[in-house]
Amino acid sequence: MMRAALEEFRQFIMDKAREVLIEIALALFTELNRVESELHELQEVHNGIIREYQKIKETNEKYRSEIESLRKQNQHLTNVTTLRTNDLFGRSSEKTEDILNRVVTAGNTDETDPVDEDADDGTVTPDQAVDSMAEAEVRRILKEMLGDKEKKKKEKGKRERDLAKLPVRDTHVYDIDELNAAYGDGWKIIGWVKIRTVEKIRSSCYLQNTYIPKIETIGGQIVSPYGTEPLIEKSLVSPSLMASILYDKYKMFLPYYRQENDPERFGFPISRQTMSNWEIHICEEFFMPVYDHLKKLMRLFEYQHCDETPWMVVQDGRRAGAKGYMWAHLSGELLTGIKIAFIAFELTRESTHLKDFFEGIEHLVHLTDDAYSGYYSLQKTLPDHIVICGCLTHCRRRFVEAILVMRLRKGMTVEELMEIPEYRCILMIAEIYKVDEPLKQLTAEERLKTRKEKEQPLFDAFIEYIQTIDITAPDVSSKFKDAINYTLNHERELREFLRDGNVPIDNGAVERFIRDVARLRVNSLFSTTARGAETSAVIISLMQTAALNDADPYYYMKYLMEELPRYLYHDPCEYIEDMMPWAEKYRTYEEKERQRTLNCLIPPEGISRPKNRKLLAGTQVKARAA
Repeated sequence: MMRAALEEFRQFIMDKAREVLIEIALALFTELNRVESELHELQEVHNGIIREYQKIKETNEKYRSEIESLRKQNQHLTNVTTLRTNDLFGRSSEKTEDILNRVVTAGNTDETDPVDEDADDGTVTPDQAVDSMAEAEVRRILKEMLGDKEKKKKEKGKRERDLAKLPVRDTHVYDIDELNAAYGDGWKIIGWVKIRTVEKIRSSCYLQNTYIPKIETIGGQIVSPYGTEPLIEKSLVSPSLMASILYDKYKMFLPYYRQENDPERFGFPISRQTMSNWEIHICEEFFMPVYDHLKKLMRLFEYQHCDETPWMVVQDGRRAGAKGYMWAHLSGELLTGIKIAFIAFELTRESTHLKDFFEGIEHLVHLTDDAYSGYYSLQKTLPDHIVICGCLTHCRRRFVEAILVMRLRKGMTVEELMEIPEYRCILMIAEIYKVDEPLKQLTAEERLKTRKEKEQPLFDAFIEYIQTIDITAPDVSSKFKDAINYTLNHERELREFLRDGNVPIDNGAVERFIRDVARLRVNSLFSTTARGAETSAVIISLMQTAALNDADPYYYMKYLMEELPRYLYHDPCEYIEDMMPWAEKYRTYEEKERQRTLNCLIPPEGISRPKNRKLLAGTQVKARAA
């Protein structure tokens, strides 16, 4: 078409005169300049549009990046809020059936404030009734998978055996004058109605004056053959008083400011500062050899647990708010024989404490922990002596968090729930626990054999399943990714319980032990000085070790404060074994002290049973129970 147009134009100009051609050329030139000018203007507009487009594109990318960042931040905050709400208002139980039941309840799917005054009043609608049926079906499946735990039947005769430990006081309640007035002269007693109650007498303090003779010998020397030194010079504190104070603080979690505010506790005022000074002085003066011996024994165990928890110290030379840590060491949960709980206070969470604690060990230690990096640093330092063992509870918690932050649709069917990977992972872990729980009563060899036969296939199936999950998929939450990564990264440590029958499946034993430290921290808030925190670590170690070995912490502390002053200037090797809560000397002491204390608490005998069952009117005997 273009060629035809050119041919037509050539024919048009062939017959034109020179002047006409010049005019045509000028007109064409003018038109060309106009077109070029318009083209230039269009090019400028085009360039401007491109520049604006580029700016819009860059701004769009910036906003898109910000939106993605805000989305992730919002998801993170939502997860944190959900988990925090669950911590505050949900059940703290870690039993698998409790966890899964919490997941399938409708309350987990709604963003309802547990303290909202406008919240649902609990009226069941038809739709909710259907949901409840689905939940009942889920629980039925849980029952099949986890097993039906029978209610523990009350042991026959347990009450009578428990009551046999208490002293008995018999009281007969009768008043002859009242009976005569009510029933005349012809009444008689034909029997007695026995009512049993356990009575409590509030303990109290009394002032003990002990007089020790001073003897002048023939040579004129003044001696005291029964001389005893007080716990603290010029102080009223006694072993029984201090043992009571320490028991209330470290076993009943009553800090000194609460004990101080109870004026009837001691019968006379004792300030919190006085109690604290007593505690620190007695600990540093007498308890340290026993504490050091516990540390020495703790290092000898081949199977140990370890954990740590924050502990605030106000005056430790660091900036305000800096955290100290209580490091907890516990002898292996599955070991028989003596058990030891050891606490050490450190200013930091660095692995320096672990390296110092295990320095110089010559045997292999299987250390069950929570996979904190400090334990791996310890293993690198002592590769031939430390084996890190994983905790399946920490693994399970991550999957629980992953499912708790999900927006599960209300009224999901059983099939839909079973399709949720997080849900399946928790059930698979539950099956492993179901097999392992009864094995605690077996020997290490029998336990390991059963684990290899029954638990190893379950664990292998669990690992194979999570390996099939594509964690890069957009619908996989960050919590679920974290749970899978944690499990796969620590698979070797988690498998240790399948290699050694003495290795526990989790670190729950030390977590239960350290929970008492956390309760004390919550109630006491802080230690004023590092010296006070170290004292707390010593006393917790002594009292918890006593409790683990079935010794009464109160009597054990009293025993130490009565015995240790006698050996103040002796070599600990001479007496330290008798200071342990499992020592025969202490066991005998506790039994005698318990009986003596009970005898002191028994009130005077009540009115005794009359010898004559028939009491006639006019008898001058009148009795009434105290």
